[in-house]
Amino acid sequence: MWNYRSSNLKGDLEESDCPVFENLFEFCQIYAGGTIDAAHRLNNQLCDIAINWAGGLHHAKKCGASDVHHGDGVEEAFYFTDRVMTVSFHKYGDMFFPGTGDVKELGEREGKLYAINVPLKDGIDDTSFTRLFKTGMQNVLEGSAVDGASHIRHLNLVSRGDDKAALTAVDAKKLRTVFSMVDVLNGPWKFKSLRTLKLRWSDITELPDSICKLRHLRYLDVSDTAIRALPESITKLYHLETLRFTDCESLEKLPQKVRNLVSLRHLHFDDPKLVPAEVRLLTRLQTLPIFSVGPDHMVEELGCLKELRGALKICKLEQVRDREEAEKAELSGKRMNKLVFEWSSDEGNSSVNSEDVLEGLQPHPDIRSLTIEGYGGENFSSWILQLNNLTVLRLKGCSKLRQLPTLGCLPRLKILEMSGMPNVKCIGNEFYSSRDSAGVLFPALKELPTLECCSMLDR
Repeated sequence: MWNYRSSNLKGDLEESDCPVFENLFEFCQIYAGGTIDAAHRLNNQLCDIAINWAGGLHHAKKCGASDVHHGDGVEEAFYFTDRVMTVSFHKYGDMFFPGTGDVKELGEREGKLYAINVPLKDGIDDTSFTRLFKTGMQNVLEGSAVDGASHIRHLNLVSRGDDKAALTAVDAKKLRTVFSMVDVLNGPWKFKSLRTLKLRWSDITELPDSICKLRHLRYLDVSDTAIRALPESITKLYHLETLRFTDCESLEKLPQKVRNLVSLRHLHFDDPKLVPAEVRLLTRLQTLPIFSVGPDHMVEELGCLKELRGALKICKLEQVRDREEAEKAELSGKRMNKLVFEWSSDEGNSSVNSEDVLEGLQPHPDIRSLTIEGYGGENFSSWILQLNNLTVLRLKGCSKLRQLPTLGCLPRLKILEMSGMPNVKCIGNEFYSSRDSAGVLFPALKELPTLECCSMLDR
């Protein structure tokens, strides 16, 4: 299709209702990939709304292609359900493909009156279409606001003035998703079927103890709020899979029994002091952004979290005694995309100890991004030469470091940042390559780092 001769395009564009045009295949690649990525982001709760601007072209039926003009694939998918209302404005008549979309097609069974078709004839101009569209959609929205309110499953309250009216109009017991900027938990509404509750940027300062009654809840987000504490009753949400509380400056601690959240997979926060007690017992955890080593959190707890992935920052590594203890984190077996190793003080941060600990923190060879900050060793671990998939490396505040590791042969390294290394006196050939290596140095690097971070005597 993508090799279709441009000399044939003119006739197809004039004569066919399904034309082949230049760059059609590339266009299809882009919007198909966009659709797949949108589905991935929605399913993983990385976004709330995804819009594919490709229009009718991106739909299809299981049995074949469709939706070139009338949205028949979408209509068919929801023809028997009241969960989705489909509205289509389209060309219709004279056997025009696909021949569906008659005004009498209204849906069936539970979906009756939830399919609306506005068939159009040739000759309609932009002004007429705009007027028809605005009038038609206004009638649809006004009609469904009352008649369909009891069937609403997903509610987004974006105004602090419409919460009571909206929640009174819908059947709260049937709601599965609530996004709200107001406190909806202290009212008379019973959210018996709620799966997702997003209160980000809302005016809440606390959650009621009765939140434990939301026994079907899978996702809870209280980020960017002034919430002061999470109630102990939250630990009875045994089906909760995602808990988010980033940028909660007033939140000082978590409930003691977070370990009871046996289904928890994703924990999102940005304050090191909010690492849950006995986090090792959350064995299904896949997302843990921060781990702060200390008397209550030994680094070996990470070894119990076999499913960890994504990004992880490990703070206060000066608290780790030796290589043997560091190895118990089992980072080499975890497919992390990004790791940050941070030593935050000189206490216990001797050169020997730091080098020993860093050696034991060897990451999985597929890691993409690595940051090492406050490292107190004079030399780096040799495992850094094995990170062939590393694309980003940041070395910050490694004040005792005397010799830079050999980085020139890392085949995928694109970003290299170095700062705060005053004891590096010389950059020799060993920085660029080893004796056994040959070929292009820094083959993927976009820009060489500035070297003001080092006290160079010889470059």
